[in-house]
Amino acid sequence: MAKSSAQGPGKPRGRTPWATGFKADFLERYVSEYRKVAGSKKSTHDFYRRIARLFFITFGYELALHENPEQEPAAPDAARLDDASDHEGEDDASREEREHIFKDLFKDWYPHRVRKLTATAAPSAEAADDAYQAVARKFVEPPRREQVRHVYSDLYWDDRISKHFNKIAPKAIASSAAVREKWDDETEEFQEKIHAEVERRYQAALAEYNRSFVDTPRTDEEKAPVHVV
Repeated sequence: MAKSSAQGPGKPRGRTPWATGFKADFLERYVSEYRKVAGSKKSTHDFYRRIARLFFITFGYELALHENPEQEPAAPDAARLDDASDHEGEDDASREEREHIFKDLFKDWYPHRVRKLTATAAPSAEAADDAYQAVARKFVEPPRREQVRHVYSDLYWDDRISKHFNKIAPKAIASSAAVREKWDDETEEFQEKIHAEVERRYQAALAEYNRSFVDTPRTDEEKAPVHVV
């Protein structure tokens, strides 16, 4: 036989919030202001003190903690924050004591409310995209710069290297020997051109790699045909 809930059917679990209805609406109105001062102890102290005063200007001193007025009260007039006539007959000590109690309630309510809003807020499109890229990049190797002699061989095997390879073939173990010897014979200016081509290829490959994670169209420069140096 199933046990019945100790709280009874339909009764919500947990502590009933003290601020509901118009009171919750009032506190909600100042959440963004609280966010701005939350990092400063003095600023939050001043914030709680002011909100307590505005709270009593709005709801008075006689309403019980969990009660709400029958009609929505008017927005509080900040000009009355220091109005001594608004104490409803209470002396300053009584007023300070009651407002101190509510300041403690606010100290619990605002941090809890901000944590709840932060936890339930949907991530921004930018944050979601950053998270996707961070995961995706772990599984996709970034490009590497090609070795300069490989690029040299790729571009100039027919025009410059093949004849030298045929000349030394009987004593060469592999074509790499011909590439290396012919490369060493090239002028410094020519070698700089090959180094520049290596860098151009690497940057193009890197741009394509980064583009694979975001929907970014290629630039006109990247679309241009490759020119052999």
